[in-house]
Amino acid sequence: SNIDGTNIETLVSTTADAFGIALDLTNDKLYWVNGIGVHRTNLDGTQREDLVNQYGVGNPRYIDIDVANGKMYWSDEQAPSRIRRATLEGVLLSHVATDLGRTGLGRANGIAVGSVPQGSNPGWGLANSMWPMIGKNQSHTGRGSASGPQIPDLLWTFSIGGDTLAAPVLAEDGTIYVGSDDGKLYAVNPNGSEKWNFVTGTTGASDVRAAALVTSDGTVYVGNGVG
Repeated sequence: SNIDGTNIETLVSTTADAFGIALDLTNDKLYWVNGIGVHRTNLDGTQREDLVNQYGVGNPRYIDIDVANGKMYWSDEQAPSRIRRATLEGVLLSHVATDLGRTGLGRANGIAVGSVPQGSNPGWGLANSMWPMIGKNQSHTGRGSASGPQIPDLLWTFSIGGDTLAAPVLAEDGTIYVGSDDGKLYAVNPNGSEKWNFVTGTTGASDVRAAALVTSDGTVYVGNGVG
């Protein structure tokens, strides 16, 4: 959708949970993992390609891409927990890390390729806001550049129709986007009032489990439990 909630489009419909997504704005491609495979479409949802199927992918949760070197990386929760990689065309390569659980590192969930200085825009299309995606930036540092209050004070509360399973993200105009297990993505104004909400699906598995992502052109990307 646009950042104001207009022109909402469903880009891809699948029968499996949609988890992590990654954007290749150089080649206008959208990559995502859904628990049984790694997939790719054009940014408008056309020309879907199933790059890696369930027999080679494990149980993927999050994905990131390295366009310059022609590779994609994803976290795999299937025991033993691993980080896997392939070419952008889906040719499997060696594991980057294996048996993470046995080394005390736990499950492989979030993943990032490269290093992005704190407070900088990674240059591949993130909105120039304090928190445009999960973990703040492409490296998921989880640290913002703003100073918090010395004495915390509750400014407002906002009620949604279910539990919040996904972290909120922030657009350049201060709009807060957060998903819920009621199947909706909510847009909340900086004063705590509702800007709009979007029903991502109507089935019992349409809960929004992963954080949305806001790009520099104002587009908001989000997945739900049915793809």
